[in-house]
Amino acid sequence: MNEYFAWFDGACEPINPGGTATFGVIIKDEDDTVISEEHGLVGRGDAMSNNVAEYAGVLHVLKCLSSHPPGRVTIYGDSNLVINQLNGKWRVRKGLYLAIAIETKQLLADPRGLGWEINFCWISREQNEECDTLSKKKADKPDSGVWSGFLPINPSLPARSVSWRAVLPATLQAPVST
Repeated sequence: MNEYFAWFDGACEPINPGGTATFGVIIKDEDDTVISEEHGLVGRGDAMSNNVAEYAGVLHVLKCLSSHPPGRVTIYGDSNLVINQLNGKWRVRKGLYLAIAIETKQLLADPRGLGWEINFCWISREQNEECDTLSKKKADKPDSGVWSGFLPINPSLPARSVSWRAVLPATLQAPVST
């Protein structure tokens, strides 16, 4: 079975919530070869928070892995909230991240249905410094546009109306039975 290791982080600066939300992601294979090292802008404004950015990082990991054969992936992050919610230990309750958290949990069924084994593991901020640095790269560039992998976010819409399903390509979406 193919084995992958991924790290993610998110940031919302200069203020949280309401700033510029960005993410950083690193993915390696079982031979410690870097498959992907990326960062991106999630959006700006009232609908943005560090938790939205953290979840966007998880979704980007899934998108990157979609072009690889199914296997086992351990996804590491320093967000207690995201890791514990995706592991089913904590409930998703309220906040700007509510829509993306619910959709991420639902989307995880798709790759799992295609043979992926996905595990989430909390790590300390010190163990996640590379992704932290990546997640803050675009925040320093005020003129950079929204990363094209995500739907542009309209801050005037309530967070619940943002759909993130377009993030995953069809290769990672399990067929819907009718």
